[in-house]
Amino acid sequence: MMQRARLLAAMVMPTVLVAIAMFGVGEIRLAFLAYVVGGCLLLPWLLVGARPGAPGGLPFRAASEHPAAPWVALLIFGPFFLLAYWLLRQFITAPEPYLDALAEIGWKEEYRYVSFALFVAAVPLAEEWWWRGQALPRAEKLFGRGLGQALVAIGFASYHAPVLLRLYPIGPAAIRFAGIVFAAFLWTWIAAKRQSWGWVWWAHLAADVVIVAAFILWVRPQA
Repeated sequence: MMQRARLLAAMVMPTVLVAIAMFGVGEIRLAFLAYVVGGCLLLPWLLVGARPGAPGGLPFRAASEHPAAPWVALLIFGPFFLLAYWLLRQFITAPEPYLDALAEIGWKEEYRYVSFALFVAAVPLAEEWWWRGQALPRAEKLFGRGLGQALVAIGFASYHAPVLLRLYPIGPAAIRFAGIVFAAFLWTWIAAKRQSWGWVWWAHLAADVVIVAAFILWVRPQA
């Protein structure tokens, strides 16, 4: 019972930390640090003993994985996601309110490329290591395969909610959140099937690169 409670706390706290940073403090840099360092690294270590080299997690790469597997992930979640964003961009809000909301919570336009680099380098790695590499096998062990995967997917998706609600109106936020929920369940299932988290890291990396590309190509030029 205690193990379950500690794991559930480790999966809920990232959302709590981000919500406090986005709505309580109103600071995007704090949200980034709280999530990556606190939610994906420090609290999992303190609550469930998840740390690099410790037992209980999945490997980055399965022994049977084909060398071309990362390229498949990049191709699927790069061009496909970019096309989806291009098709939906007219429905998911005008850029001006989004940029105003970013500025209100500390976005610095002059440091945008540093922010982009940190986002792409740190977020997919920290997230996939924790959610798919560490939380997933622990949740399956303690809650069973189906419920364990669902809890991990929901935990991963949930922290995006305070971010989206702080930056977008309800409708555009809901569209984005639906896509994140779909990706959460898909990537969790893939990681469980492959018994490794490297493939979904490549997929996640491609998706986050597309987010940055879309911001540069379509959000800023239209503002």
